[in-house]
Amino acid sequence: MKFSAVVLATAAATGAIADTVFDVTGFSAGCKEVTIWCTYRFTIEPGTIDSQRYDCFANPENVGFGELTDTKDGTCHPPSRTFEIVRSDEGFTLTVSAQTSPDSPDSVIKGSYLIPNEDFETVKRDGLQEASEVYIGSGNFALERVN
Repeated sequence: MKFSAVVLATAAATGAIADTVFDVTGFSAGCKEVTIWCTYRFTIEPGTIDSQRYDCFANPENVGFGELTDTKDGTCHPPSRTFEIVRSDEGFTLTVSAQTSPDSPDSVIKGSYLIPNEDFETVKRDGLQEASEVYIGSGNFALERVN
C-alpha cells in the first residue's frame, strides 16, 4: 500500500500521469492503389468524458498514389465529435475534438495521440504497379488531453 502511494505521488510530481480524454478502439487506415480515396476509421468508446460510443470515419483523397494523406474533416456519429489526422516526420497525429457545450463554441476538449511511423507499412500487391500504405499497429490506444 505504501509503495503504491509513493509511485502515484512520484508520477504526479513528474507529470507522468496522463490525462486520457478519449479511448480509441478499432483504428484502421489505408489507401487502395487503384482508387482515389484513402480511409480512416475508428470508434471512441464510452468511459472517459463520453457516455456513448462514437463511430468515426474519413475518406480523404488519395493524392499520393497509395500514400495516406492528412485529413482535417473527419466526422463521427453522433456528430458532436470531429477529428483530424496530420502526418509529420515521426508519424501521424490523430486529434479528436469534442464541443462540450452547444451554447459556447469555445468549449472544446481535444485529445491527441502520435501514431508512430513503424505502425504503418507500404505493401505492393501482385500485378499492380502502385503500392499502398496501410496501418498495421494496435487498433486500440488512448488520446491524451491537448490545448
